[in-house]
Amino acid sequence: NPTQLCAELAAQLSVDPSTTRNWLRQLMDEGWITREGKSHPVYHPALLRDVSRGYDLASLDEQTPWERDFAPCFDLPSNIRRLAHHAFTELLNNAVDHSGGSRVSISMRQNRTHLHLLIRDDGCGVFARIQEAFAIDTPQQALLELSKGKLTSQPEFHTGRGLFFT
Repeated sequence: NPTQLCAELAAQLSVDPSTTRNWLRQLMDEGWITREGKSHPVYHPALLRDVSRGYDLASLDEQTPWERDFAPCFDLPSNIRRLAHHAFTELLNNAVDHSGGSRVSISMRQNRTHLHLLIRDDGCGVFARIQEAFAIDTPQQALLELSKGKLTSQPEFHTGRGLFFT
């Protein structure tokens, strides 16, 4: 609630409004939020953004977390938004289809100059998966094969170019 943020935070956190105002001021100083107006302030997210979520991999589709939990929280130029969307969905799809894990955690952070994306699952790593699927001796050789593009352990479902381009 951008028009009642101070009062709502004070009530939710059981602190006095002056404490909440100090916290909000600190967030403004650090670049996380902005404020319009003095007597009736309206708060908005600023340039710095940080979202982290965890999901069960079973039957997870890569589009829902992007649309519901991440895209609405970031103010990105359209070209950067398209690149971020592509990287997000490709990496998440890779975790869902290939990791053999049960959970995935996703973090995306925006600062003044960069957008950071981290997708981590509890399954088999990509290089170990490639080593196993293609009888490759070392993770370094697996990386080399992956860097050539068009490598996939499931050719009936994927071209192998998604992770390569990402």
